[in-house]
Amino acid sequence: MLSFRNIYTIARYERKILLRSWFFRIFTILSLFIIGVFSAVNVFDKNPFMWGFRSLPSAVIYSNMFLLNIFQSIIAVFLATDFLKRDKRLNTSEVL
Repeated sequence: MLSFRNIYTIARYERKILLRSWFFRIFTILSLFIIGVFSAVNVFDKNPFMWGFRSLPSAVIYSNMFLLNIFQSIIAVFLATDFLKRDKRLNTSEVL
């Protein structure tokens, strides 16, 4: 049970760090907006040939989660490069 408290504490600290970044906030809002528009276009489309999204309702959820994973990987790449840039600037990479 102690390990769950440690994990929760670390996750809370990481969340605070991520929410300080304006790039993370803007890109998260932008990606959620794009996913919402994509979902609305696919659900309310009058095209009779979009049988995949009408016959299998979980296909919409699957495609939204697929897009969310792509956006999360893009966010992770940019945040990692920002972290490496700050690490280079502080010259702390020699310690590692």
